[in-house]
Amino acid sequence: MVDKDADGRITEEEVKEIITLSASANKLSKITDQAEEYARLIMEELDPGNLGYIELYNLEMLLLQAPSQSVRIG
Repeated sequence: MVDKDADGRITEEEVKEIITLSASANKLSKITDQAEEYARLIMEELDPGNLGYIELYNLEMLLLQAPSQSVRIG
């Protein structure tokens, strides 16, 4: 579901899709409306080199961390 082409990399569009699907499933319309902005912020945090993708394990680290922690890569 996340890494559509199974290359171990997640694009900003894939991040946006994750957010949109999760928000829709949980009936969080405000989150759905802001999915593009949230995807951009996640990419900013996990792709500081602007490569256009993040590694799957970086997304896992972000999702598993405590809310007050930061996961700066690079």
